[in-house]
Amino acid sequence: MDDFAPFARLLGALRPWLGQLVVIGGWAYRLHRFHPLAHPPAYLPLRTRDADLAFAPGARLAGDMGAALEEAGFRVELLGNTPRRSPTTTSATPMPGSTWSS
Repeated sequence: MDDFAPFARLLGALRPWLGQLVVIGGWAYRLHRFHPLAHPPAYLPLRTRDADLAFAPGARLAGDMGAALEEAGFRVELLGNTPRRSPTTTSATPMPGSTWSS
């Protein structure tokens, strides 16, 4: 199943912060396969229904990333060391009815 369209929608919603974010987790492994110097393994990558993003603990992220993601149709869950504002990751999961595969 092609789930790159929802991932592109995610990146579009995060455009104002792309310079401060790093894609981690399963999507990082999937995207790495497309790098010209990559030696992709023979097996298919694991897939999950979310995208994990990291940013520096001291990053000053102007604006409301959560609102931008929700406006684009994603459910936002902040994870990390502090309540409500994560220094570690933001997990964006497609809303019900999305085409992202599990």
